[in-house]
Amino acid sequence: MAPERVYVHIGPLKTGTTFLQQVLTKNKEALAADGVLFPRNRYAQQVGSALDLLDKRMHRDAPGNTGQWDRLAKEVAAWEGATAVISQEFLCTASPAQVERMVSSLAPAQVHVIYTARDYSRVVPAMWQTHLRNKASPTWDEYISSVRDPKPRGPIWGRRLWRQQDPAQVLPAFETRIPRERVHVVMVPRSTAPPDLLWQRFCQVIGIEAGRYRTDIPRTNLSLGVVEAETLRRINAGAAEAMNGRNYDHLVKFFLARDILEQRRSRLTMELPSEDYGWIGERSRQAIDYLVTGNYEILGAVDELLPGPPPDHPVARPDEVSPADVLDVMAECLTALLVRSDALIGVLKGPAMRKAEARVAQRGSDRRSRIRRQARGLGRQVLRR
Repeated sequence: MAPERVYVHIGPLKTGTTFLQQVLTKNKEALAADGVLFPRNRYAQQVGSALDLLDKRMHRDAPGNTGQWDRLAKEVAAWEGATAVISQEFLCTASPAQVERMVSSLAPAQVHVIYTARDYSRVVPAMWQTHLRNKASPTWDEYISSVRDPKPRGPIWGRRLWRQQDPAQVLPAFETRIPRERVHVVMVPRSTAPPDLLWQRFCQVIGIEAGRYRTDIPRTNLSLGVVEAETLRRINAGAAEAMNGRNYDHLVKFFLARDILEQRRSRLTMELPSEDYGWIGERSRQAIDYLVTGNYEILGAVDELLPGPPPDHPVARPDEVSPADVLDVMAECLTALLVRSDALIGVLKGPAMRKAEARVAQRGSDRRSRIRRQARGLGRQVLRR
């Protein structure tokens, strides 16, 4: 037994994907009762499945994901309902060969693709922050320059963004195996729209009644403020490459960025400067022309891809924040990390702590001295940058 249809939501990043995935996860049992499968027990397993298909890892020292996609496909094949939904934003970068594997592994189900599109004036600043949460450290000027003019041999930031956010660079790979009439483009509503409108449009594609499911999802993917983003960038520039990937995720990506920096009430909103609205608008019109002339099914108004009016006030720029402001936020980060470290050391007390201390002693005082010197050096780099 296999479902008749599998809807693969391919993102891209910063187009309401977290919200949709949280609603799907929260309503997993209710969806299953209505004949709709959202596979894998935990959403992280769906991420691993997508990375397996793409032959990627979250970071260099992360464990591999071999076999994860096959397990997902096996679960879908065993589903006795009519529909399955997969949602993973990394899939937007799939190559024709990877699309071939995806479609073949889900056969005989009819595979559909859902591509969510969002106003670039909101996507571009959000993507810089996403890079910062994942060890990167380009200045705002370096990043926006590469997005404005992505050169083949220049910085990767612009090329990477348009590889995901330009439908003309994403959708052709999927159309090598999936007919255009099964490619659905969902516009992300403007911020003034009802909060569940994106979910309503998503459900319209799948053919389910949106109102049957709970959408009261607390926001967990907030925006960094201008000073907070610049502080995180400087921390990355000094420490990210020296850190294990998993430790970075735990201490920086989730603890510092999510629990500390995103929660600061005094943060200045990150906005695109008004002078960038001209070229952003042109890129938006190119995307709209591609979708309209291609006769794609579009859920929502295609003009929602156009940027709104530019800000009529001076915009705070990350590259121009004062050292004093950064130092204040850095002090909060250091305090939070010390408190967290104290709690973690408390957990280690007892036999585990004694074993850890014995291992450190065996490595000798030279290694400890070297580590202290490196730490002091990294601290000085963070403050200089």
